Amino acid sequence: METVTEYAKRAAWIYLTAGILAVLFGAVVLSLALDWIGLYTLALLIGGFLMAWGVVHLVGALIDRPLHWPWHAVGGVLAVGAGALAVAWPDVTLFVLAVIIGWSLIVWGILDLFSAFATYGVRNWWLYLVRGLASVALGLLALVREDVTLYFVMTLLGAFVIILGIGDILVAFMVHGAKASWARSKTDAAAEIQTADA
Repeated sequence: METVTEYAKRAAWIYLTAGILAVLFGAVVLSLALDWIGLYTLALLIGGFLMAWGVVHLVGALIDRPLHWPWHAVGGVLAVGAGALAVAWPDVTLFVLAVIIGWSLIVWGILDLFSAFATYGVRNWWLYLVRGLASVALGLLALVREDVTLYFVMTLLGAFVIILGIGDILVAFMVHGAKASWARSKTDAAAEIQTADA
């Protein structure tokens, strides 16, 4: 029984750390000076982030195996593929980078929507729903935008990372809340048993 609370504690810290790092990375991206950012550097930023994000979610899905783990595994593989494409494309353009980010946002948004329905009824399940809708909306904005500029792509990347990071921070608090609730119910059950024995 103790392993459940210990596991939840570790999971909460992992989500919290990943979320804070993502938000900080997004803030750094949004604050970068555009005059020294070239297409190759931008492609490396986008590709590196997508590959790292994909690997984290793929490994997390295979180790943790929540009810909706297949969706995260698929999303992880797709994110790694999109990141590798962004890095490996020698003559990448701003439009291509915007399309890669846009489709990544849409895929992750759909996966969050699946997660929302898979966890429906669980406390704070709607957080997945909100993040999913925000990601899909931002992804569609990236795909329909015709005048793609460096500023737009940088803003899109920063917003993408921050949305994902905030989502992970919220999930960390969800897991922590579930752990605290489980610990309280365990304490209450033990107290009831002691009362009954007395």
